[in-house]
Amino acid sequence: MKLAVKEWGSGPRRALLIHGATSTKETMTPLAEELVQRGYRVIAPDLRGHGESPRGEHYALQALADDVVETVGEPVELAVGHSLGGKVLPWAVKDLKARRALYLDPAWTAREVDPYAEALTKADGSPMNLDDMQALYPWMTPEDMQEKLDRYLAMDWKLFHDPLLQLRRTTMPAIPAVTRSLVVLADPSVLVPPVMVQALEVGGYEVRTQKGGDHGLFQSDMPAFLATVEGWL
Repeated sequence: MKLAVKEWGSGPRRALLIHGATSTKETMTPLAEELVQRGYRVIAPDLRGHGESPRGEHYALQALADDVVETVGEPVELAVGHSLGGKVLPWAVKDLKARRALYLDPAWTAREVDPYAEALTKADGSPMNLDDMQALYPWMTPEDMQEKLDRYLAMDWKLFHDPLLQLRRTTMPAIPAVTRSLVVLADPSVLVPPVMVQALEVGGYEVRTQKGGDHGLFQSDMPAFLATVEGWL
């Protein structure tokens, strides 16, 4: 499936950015602009079921990854996946021929106690509502909260109930790492527990924690994010 994309820059190196659940390619803009300053040409797709991309008959992780590979086409220097994007990226990184992979608080687990996962996968199959948003994002203004809810309701929210997405299952990238890879975690991360960190490090992944960082990482605090990935971009 060909995906809707947004592109920035014209540098000699190519970077791919894959957004998280309920987000769109536009949410990757702050990171894209930083990479453009570092000589990258950046492409970011809307995953199937999100933004301007088509909806799918199903939402298997491999299908989401195949969409990205088909859309991007040529190899990339740097592939970045945030949250759900970090869950999709391991299924695509080899075919992308990415020289480096950057996983940003990837959704490799979804614990029952995670309120975000609970809100996305309600037992009755209903979508999130304004009450859910208020519980998850109490610091947001009413206007920003409504905008976020509208964006969520505009996507195919049924994808979160597709068992092929494996949202509630633990998934990990290949061990050993198939390319040079860095995992950046929130402080603390509910999606990558310590036992998984140990396995990743044994498997050749570098793992760093953004001190005091929440799941948004670069979206919440770009200076702290850039300090965390110093020497890697």
